[in-house]
Amino acid sequence: MTNTSIRRDLAHITSDLHALYIGHGSTPLIWLWLDEMLAQIQKSDFQTRLPEGISLQDLSQAVKHAESCLQHINLHVCFCHGDLKPSNIIMRNEKNTCKLNLIDVDLAGPNYRGFDTMKLFRTSSTLFYDEHLIHFLQEYQKETAIASRTSLEDLYLEALICESLSWLEACLFFALLVCTTDAVVEQNTVLLKERWLCYTQTKWRLNYIPRILQV
Repeated sequence: MTNTSIRRDLAHITSDLHALYIGHGSTPLIWLWLDEMLAQIQKSDFQTRLPEGISLQDLSQAVKHAESCLQHINLHVCFCHGDLKPSNIIMRNEKNTCKLNLIDVDLAGPNYRGFDTMKLFRTSSTLFYDEHLIHFLQEYQKETAIASRTSLEDLYLEALICESLSWLEACLFFALLVCTTDAVVEQNTVLLKERWLCYTQTKWRLNYIPRILQV
């Protein structure tokens, strides 16, 4: 995502994807995923594998808090990839030109636009390049379908608020693996703790940014 030409091409592909028709009143799939993962963890006999400070109740309350914060704002919902991350983008050469393709579309459907965007740029490292995200959004906004309706600032805020949501999704995913599989439990526990830390460090945006978007 640090390559300018790749960011530009991917922004145009993403914008075209987000323009696909899904109908009015579609519920973001993220809430279905989170509820289903919580239900599976609750059914598990191995909840005691969850590390100290991350209980099923903690995870459940985090989901309720996120949903409560977002239900009062009109965060844009569109057709999304659902798992739009760098590892789900492949490059191929076609007539000496590099072409991008999206793979692993099993989670595609209605979701928050900012959720797709942020999963491309979020990182658990201390480095986060705002200029790369902003350049991506500038290229994304050039598509006529959204340019007249959404400001660059709002696109940026949508992405920021969804960073916390994307970390929470990852927390539930690794918690589910820890509680339901016997393979690499220790490694998945480490990943769960890392994602939970990222969630706790960004969840303040769920309280603060909706107030800005409502202005």
